[in-house]
Amino acid sequence: MTHRQALLTVAAIIVFSMDVEAAESNLVVGEGVIRAEEKVQIKSKLPWPIRRILVQEGNTVRKGNLLIELVNDVQRAMVAELELQLEVAKRELERNLKVPDLLTEKELELSRDAVRRGQAQLATAQAALEETLIRAPFDGVVSRLYLRTGDTPQAAETVLLDFLSLDKLYAEVALPLSYLPRVRKGMVARLDVEGEHASIKTTLTGNVLYVYPEVDFTTRMFRAMVAVPRKASLVLPGMLVKVQVNLLPETR
Repeated sequence: MTHRQALLTVAAIIVFSMDVEAAESNLVVGEGVIRAEEKVQIKSKLPWPIRRILVQEGNTVRKGNLLIELVNDVQRAMVAELELQLEVAKRELERNLKVPDLLTEKELELSRDAVRRGQAQLATAQAALEETLIRAPFDGVVSRLYLRTGDTPQAAETVLLDFLSLDKLYAEVALPLSYLPRVRKGMVARLDVEGEHASIKTTLTGNVLYVYPEVDFTTRMFRAMVAVPRKASLVLPGMLVKVQVNLLPETR
């Protein structure tokens, strides 16, 4: 190799190294965890025994589906009685309206009031019954059950079950503080989920949803939320993820 060829080779290596560094400077890599956007611990408003549990751990249910029913004999009986009373009041009003000439306006108004009062009382009783019926707040999965049939929860304190949606997942990732000015909502990000486990490793492409407006005092890192596309059933809350964000060009 001639001296000129050696110089050209060294120059090429230097340029290549600079190109790699420039490419890497437009990326930032951080580690984080997969989380569910919708996750709740469901509690009871009433300290009454559990009559029925209609789901099992792992069941997928639709919003409004019944999960747990508390003992509610009194409430059901009250609703049934008020439904009957309202039906009687409605029939009475219908008869009276067919012969308005035989009744005074005051009598007709009393008949109408009886129907309105019955409707209000029935609505109150139905609301009381509904409080004994624990329903799914959104489409999701029963993650864990804590009680069994016959157990009595403490009102607004005892957790009946954990419930979450697997349709809206995100990665919460910590990134070095020096990159804070260059990370913005909408940026493309690569997510390597559980990269150390070949059998469940999943690679996805998402977007930055949100940059948290705070910095961790101890680690000097800031956090970002990255959307996880719902494509792989193996991606679950709690999994570890390595996130690579394509950055804005650095301003000088």
